[in-house]
Amino acid sequence: MKRTLFLLLCSTVLILNAAAQKKLPNILVILSDDQGYADLSYSRYAQDYVKTPNIDALARSGMFFTDAHTSGMICAPTRAGLLTGRYQQRLGYWVGAHKAGVAAEEIMIPEYIEKNYVSGMFGKWHVGSAREEWYPGPQGFDTFYGFLGHGAHSYWALDIPEDPAEMVNAIRTNDGPINDKGYLTHRITEEVIKFMDSNKEQPFLAYVCYNAVHWPHEAPHQDVNLFRSNKLPIGRQLLMAMLKNLDDGVGEIMAFLKENGMEENTLIIFLSDNGGAPNMLADNTPLRNFKNSAYEGGHRVPFIVSWPGKVKAGTTSDALVSSLDILPTILDVTGTRLPKDRVIDGMSLLPVLLIEKENLHDELFWHGANQRMAYRKGDWKWGYDRGNEFLYNLKDDISEENNLLTIYPGLTTEMKKRFGEWLSQMSEPDQGSIDWPLETIKKK
Repeated sequence: MKRTLFLLLCSTVLILNAAAQKKLPNILVILSDDQGYADLSYSRYAQDYVKTPNIDALARSGMFFTDAHTSGMICAPTRAGLLTGRYQQRLGYWVGAHKAGVAAEEIMIPEYIEKNYVSGMFGKWHVGSAREEWYPGPQGFDTFYGFLGHGAHSYWALDIPEDPAEMVNAIRTNDGPINDKGYLTHRITEEVIKFMDSNKEQPFLAYVCYNAVHWPHEAPHQDVNLFRSNKLPIGRQLLMAMLKNLDDGVGEIMAFLKENGMEENTLIIFLSDNGGAPNMLADNTPLRNFKNSAYEGGHRVPFIVSWPGKVKAGTTSDALVSSLDILPTILDVTGTRLPKDRVIDGMSLLPVLLIEKENLHDELFWHGANQRMAYRKGDWKWGYDRGNEFLYNLKDDISEENNLLTIYPGLTTEMKKRFGEWLSQMSEPDQGSIDWPLETIKKK
């Protein structure tokens, strides 16, 4: 009798634990690569021929952010910051003099929630390939399909490379390199859906890093034909075809969630990893410049959060937010405490998503290669890019055309001083050195 009661009690506890676990939301972070600010038909700046119906549907189902930024101006630094919630410079991850990977003692998103979540990483990793401890598996991802290296990966050549120097871009799983075939954007989508299908009965985190629409210009021939036009450069036609396949992938993921009754229990965050790239003929209208720039075109990006039933559909926010906010948001919605032994620079988006607050950050910082840096304080932005120092009021001048540097010398001095204070908190690079262009903000 006692044994029967004991077994019954154990079964009840297991059922209650399973039920409590299932209430935790599934989480999808979808990262596009080098997507232009206006290369999204939901944007009011998009040209008529830009068609992203599925990403648009995602935006209509949740909140679209107009003033969202990545912590980096190019791919790898943004990913290091996103996965840790910390300015990548705190990790010693400086562009041009950075560590080759994120140190094992840093805690990434899946490691915080591994007790209750199964985690998968799909696509472009790009935060460490020289040592196995920097791979997705040791960093907390139970499933991996993708490649370790940079974004310039062929969309068609998916066999194991013959040249050992190219092994960084071999398609692989946690078990090692594999020979694969197909169009890479399609393959990433297929592996994400397979992962979700295998884990329908437990909470999952899927970190989906499409390398689309990064160079090279490669897309299925039939999709390129859809955008044939004498008015569009061939590179732009190819970009639109690549964007279509990215958008189709988002649509397939959303359709799977809906068909399996998982839509309302899934938090989806969509963004680009930095501004659009000039070699891909990306459209960053109305922003100045492109990827790898301290101007807005380098780091202001499309950013969408959807969570049906929690986030009001069709809402728009002008809050100042960052890719650094993704980690603390995930910890917040999963009931996971922020660590006390390290600085987390991001902030939970939840108060903004629930329309409890209108704004989030008061200030943000950027530092890139070749003396590019910027500091945002409210509507004001001070920066330095390619030898040009600037000060803009973005509320009145989102395109950064009217340099107010000499008109507000006091504010300029104040902002440069604050940037220097932030800089002094960052870690030293362990490769090379950083060339500071301005004596007043030289690293101590």
